[in-house]
Amino acid sequence: MARLNISIPHDLYEATKRWRGTRNLSQICATALQRELSAADTSRTSLGLRSLLQPKSEEEQLLARTFRLVDACVVDSPRDVEELRSTLGKAGAEYLNRWLCDDARLAIAGGRQTWEVVRHLAPRSIQVAISSLGVAQNDPHVLHVHPNTLTTILWLLYSPSASAQLVTAESPDSPWPDDPPVAARPTYFVLSSCSSFSSTSPFATLIGKDMTDMLLVRGASGDFAYIFFSPQGEVIEFSDLGRSRSTLNRSLFSASMLRRLAARSDTRVILVAGGRDKLMTIRHAVQHHLCNVLITDHGSADELFGAVNQEES
Repeated sequence: MARLNISIPHDLYEATKRWRGTRNLSQICATALQRELSAADTSRTSLGLRSLLQPKSEEEQLLARTFRLVDACVVDSPRDVEELRSTLGKAGAEYLNRWLCDDARLAIAGGRQTWEVVRHLAPRSIQVAISSLGVAQNDPHVLHVHPNTLTTILWLLYSPSASAQLVTAESPDSPWPDDPPVAARPTYFVLSSCSSFSSTSPFATLIGKDMTDMLLVRGASGDFAYIFFSPQGEVIEFSDLGRSRSTLNRSLFSASMLRRLAARSDTRVILVAGGRDKLMTIRHAVQHHLCNVLITDHGSADELFGAVNQEES
């Protein structure tokens, strides 16, 4: 068998002494190397290199300028809803694969679209702190799209250096400090999609009838990262619903916090969404400057431009 001399830190060497004779340290090292190098090869695929070298299209540049975004990514518009989700998920995963690095913090919301992003991510070993951004501890109807499940998958993808914080009964109101330390490069990432909201929405089933009724009375018709909007664009938050908010385990950002984060150069608040049913909510989120990265499809981008032109005329 081929041999390779590898240096390890002194504290790690001391830890290995306890496992000699009970664990195959050579196999552990070989497995870790294989995973890390495979991940590096994955990030150097032709698709990944092309995305790095290819300049932004005029449409993407115009989208960023129009809505004061740091970045915009526009993908094709498949007619099938599931295919659109998958296409957007691949683009969202490509974006995170390119930017996530050691010492990063990532907050992730739930939903089918964010699940599509997570399932296309490449496994890597990075020091990233992952937080669930959501409500309740699980969703028995669609367990695989709950933020706690997605956070667990991310923790496994980025192990052994990653850490994770789930939504629990002891969760803080916000997953991060109100004013995170300034970093020299993009270090803070918030990932969410958006959705329409009604009494029959999957999210309504999760939060229960009482809270759903309160949101509907306030006029909630859609949400981005659990910030709700009326059809006219009025912001509605869980904190606006009074005592009922305390009946749910939650880990949420306020609208003002998201807006502050989106204004920072070291933060990427990423909205991944497309399709006609999500268009109004996308529009409200970007107009309120709650995100600074938009990943959407050509059809949705055209509709956003059309809405802006109609308002100006």
